[in-house]
Parts: sequence; structure tokens; C-alpha cells
Amino acid sequence: MGKHRFIFAGIIVCLIISFFTKDLSLFLFGLGAGTTGGLLIEYIGVRVIRLWDYAGGGLPVRVILRGWGETGAVAVIAIQWIPHFGIALLAGFLFPLLIFELPNIRAKGWSYHAPSWIVIMGWGITTSSFQSTVALLSGRGF
Repeated sequence: MGKHRFIFAGIIVCLIISFFTKDLSLFLFGLGAGTTGGLLIEYIGVRVIRLWDYAGGGLPVRVILRGWGETGAVAVIAIQWIPHFGIALLAGFLFPLLIFELPNIRAKGWSYHAPSWIVIMGWGITTSSFQSTVALLSGRGF
């Protein structure tokens, strides 16, 4: 498991929260949406516009599937679990950003070819799009 233990731990935490809040279907939806959306984001970001690349080259699909799945699950759980929509957006944005970017500062698993503000804006757009989709589909609204 090694350097990917944060991803695995995050998925376990999301699963536990989903179990106790009885929102397992939302967890699975978020996991699926995050994985599907993440693969698309990875393909465009790495292959098409080359905003970042991975240390070993190529796309580490196994890590991408778990990482983006977790991002989607966290975004979905935050929007359903936190009553204030603005705070839910912020939590769904900050938690995945911190879980992935802070360890990467040390591990250097990937590197960006864009300014930091673009990276942060991309994280915000990505997580809020996961959350907005769930809010609309669940009828919670904004």
C-alpha cells in the first residue's frame, strides 16, 4: 500500500461515514462519478493539454481510479452531510485537495506545468461539479 495509504484511508473514512449516515448509495454514486470524471480529467489534463505529468510517465490507472473515486465520494458526502451548501462546497474542495496535494509535495508523484492558481481553480471546478450534480439529482438544490 505504501505511498497510497492516504487514498485508501480516505476511501475507508468515506465508506464509514456513508454507512452511519445511511447514504451508501450516495457514496457509490460519488465513487462512480469521481472515477468516471477523473479518468476524463486525467486524459485531458495529461494527454491533451499537458497540465501535469507523472514521475514514471504514463497514467497510473490504479491510483487514478482510487484517488478520483475518493474525490467524488468526499464531494458527494459533504454536500449531503453538511447542511449549509457553501460550507459543504468548501469542505468537499479542501479535504481532497489536502489529501492529495500535501503528500505529493514530499512524494513528487506528479508535477504541474501550470501556475498554482490554475491548479487550485481546477480542483474547485472539479469538486463543485461533482457536488452540483448530486445536489441537482437528489433534489437538494442550491
